[in-house]
Amino acid sequence: MKSAQWGIICICKHACGSLRPLWSPPPQPEGFIVKHRYATFFFDARRDRLEFAERFVRGELKRGMTETEARYIGRRCRLRLIDEIRLDTRRETGFGRKSNHEYEAALQKVKHLPGDELWRHIRMYCPTWRDATNAAIARDWYCSEGWIRKLRIKSAASLWSLAENDAQRKAFEVLRLKPKKPVA
Repeated sequence: MKSAQWGIICICKHACGSLRPLWSPPPQPEGFIVKHRYATFFFDARRDRLEFAERFVRGELKRGMTETEARYIGRRCRLRLIDEIRLDTRRETGFGRKSNHEYEAALQKVKHLPGDELWRHIRMYCPTWRDATNAAIARDWYCSEGWIRKLRIKSAASLWSLAENDAQRKAFEVLRLKPKKPVA
């Protein structure tokens, strides 16, 4: 059983290829000057990929897999690693979705402004940022996300010119209604 598990781990490690979990240089010891802080970068990447593959395979074996899931375990391991890298990146850089409190505060600042159909929908039927995503609105309206994206761009241009001050423009940025091209 251990050799089969190790074989699956090697398949996952190979599938992850050149991807690697986030890495930061080791801290410098007191009194020493490290000339090359990235000396262990390559070896740490190999070790981190192997540790990730081991964790992933053990979790999947503990959970139990169907034949189809077992067949595509390398692909699933690679995609899970990509998700984990994105999550770490967003966590470290502060990039990502706004909190509901920030969304609600921004919505209250600009709720009184008139606008098109998309803006009315966001004002009335989207109490959280999750409801105001392109995917959620497209699902509600039975249309494509691309169409909602185009509507959002048009709506952003018209609403941006209606904003009365910088606080309202900042609120539109939080609501993801900032035009790509500057509006005069």
